[in-house]
Amino acid sequence: MTAANDQERVVVAGASGFVGRALRERFPETGWIGLSRSNRESDDNTEWRQCDVYSLDDTARALRGTQTAVYLVHSMQPSSALSDGTFADFDLLAADNFARGAAAAGIRHIIYLGGLVPPSGELSPHLQSRQEVEQALGATGIPVTVLRAGLVIGAGGSSFTILTRLSQRLPVMVTPRWTQTQNQPVGLDDVTSIIRWFIDHPEHAGQTWDLGCPQVLTYNDMMRRTGRAIGRQPWILSVPFFSLTLSRLWVSLFSGQPRELVDPLIESLREPMIARDRRVYELSGIPSDTFAEALAKAASANNTLSRTKVATQAVTERTVTSIQRLPLPDGWCARDVADAYGQWLSGAVAGLIHVEASIDRLRFTLRGTGAMLLELSKTGSGDDRDRVLFKISGGLLADNRNDDAGYFEFRTTTAGGQVLASIQDFRPRLPWVIYKATQYRVHAWVMRRFGTWLRFNSGSPAGAVVASVS
Repeated sequence: MTAANDQERVVVAGASGFVGRALRERFPETGWIGLSRSNRESDDNTEWRQCDVYSLDDTARALRGTQTAVYLVHSMQPSSALSDGTFADFDLLAADNFARGAAAAGIRHIIYLGGLVPPSGELSPHLQSRQEVEQALGATGIPVTVLRAGLVIGAGGSSFTILTRLSQRLPVMVTPRWTQTQNQPVGLDDVTSIIRWFIDHPEHAGQTWDLGCPQVLTYNDMMRRTGRAIGRQPWILSVPFFSLTLSRLWVSLFSGQPRELVDPLIESLREPMIARDRRVYELSGIPSDTFAEALAKAASANNTLSRTKVATQAVTERTVTSIQRLPLPDGWCARDVADAYGQWLSGAVAGLIHVEASIDRLRFTLRGTGAMLLELSKTGSGDDRDRVLFKISGGLLADNRNDDAGYFEFRTTTAGGQVLASIQDFRPRLPWVIYKATQYRVHAWVMRRFGTWLRFNSGSPAGAVVASVS
């Protein structure tokens, strides 16, 4: 490593992604610490630390020994074979883990790359999630530098890939109304240069900055210019209607990109995505690439990237991750929800399962047989008002042969009025096909019912539960 010590190194969550990879490769002299789900061998430019950001323990351990962190995690999928929950819930849990882990590790500055906010303030679910992540990262009091960007033009990025593939594959395009919406893209070099500048200037932490190239363009403009750059000039006919469903299908089909990437892009482009100001360029002294310059760099680098094998993330075999966002009654904390869950469940499934709820564990037994289906043992110490964690410690439905059947937790969020109920790295004992058809569906049904009960509950936790099961 070129950096003198750990404190001078910079940890990057999302280091193997589109922006993270470019950041590390463009500034190899920086002592980078990259977080990766898989076990990767360190090299001259990056020390890799294995970390699943959906695990608080993993995250806190991986962040130790540094003072600056760059957060580039965006709609990652968990490293489980089966996951249940929205992208916003997964992003919120990851950001909350990172903020808590950073506080425990003594991180002094977080740099976060989010999304531009439309002038109207109308936010798509994708952009609402981006703002929610901003709030979560700053919830523990660590100063956060927020960089907001629209479409990032660079080799390996989803936006550039969609632009080039549509131009290559469609000589004639009939485009819907959203392609006339104004956008202000930004070049990948701009993004990485500004991130690197803020690493050296933590005195500006706690502020929000918009990024964008000098030009404001429509998506049609960008497709035409991209087509010219790659030698394919598409003929574009715009039609005056907007169909979200058809647009998603159209872009996914002809770009070859998965719906998980396409859907947030289309939703975000319904409103203008324009930088409020570009004062960050004046402050930093970094010159901004035009769209043409960013496009030329992306096209040139893409040829090299296409010949480079990019590491893929490992998927843990036969594990389950599930997150449900539940309403939090006024005056309640995570401990209240956890206590209420055991008591409420005793009444909800009384005809089939007996639930034994005590101060430190939950036991689920099959009524009439005494067979223990699951045992959850409370773990951790200290104040559990905002987080209650159970280890899945036993039972016929859990594979705990290696003392590692997973965890179940309730956690309040920074947004207030809600709590996350999550299962992490659960290893079921049932055959996989049977598990997905039975236990997996039952858990989802139970959590929906419990969420409905919480939504209509009022009053003290103890009184509410007694009333519901009496």
